[in-house]
Amino acid sequence: LAPNNSVVLGELERVEDGFVAYYTVPEPGSYRLFIEFSGEQVPGCPFIIDAVVGGEPARCRAFGDGLSRGWVGQPATFTVETRGAGTGGLGLTIEGPSEAHIECQDNGDGSCSVSYLPSSKGSYQINVRFDDEHIPGSPFHA
Repeated sequence: LAPNNSVVLGELERVEDGFVAYYTVPEPGSYRLFIEFSGEQVPGCPFIIDAVVGGEPARCRAFGDGLSRGWVGQPATFTVETRGAGTGGLGLTIEGPSEAHIECQDNGDGSCSVSYLPSSKGSYQINVRFDDEHIPGSPFHA
């Protein structure tokens, strides 16, 4: 149900291990998703879905030791959560006395694990952007 209690229709597609639902919401806001199986409502209903326009970098967060310290030649790690931030690309850059190789792994749950390898001693600036804007706390300094 839409914020104004109108019904939003969608389509179901059968996949190997269940179903996938596709729907398009007409406007931003909180929607209530009701799911029934064999005529019974699924436990936990209604599920609340917050639809937003574009991305909301303020709803992202980054945490982990790699945002504040690291050692030369050893991977420094941190996590970025974008769950609930809407649509937008995640951008990561690290500036410092030398190039720091960055690896990012999507965890499939609205977060990603980031690892970088500082190759020289010195101060590094870690920029984390969502939808082309810094997330809270960014840039970080290690």
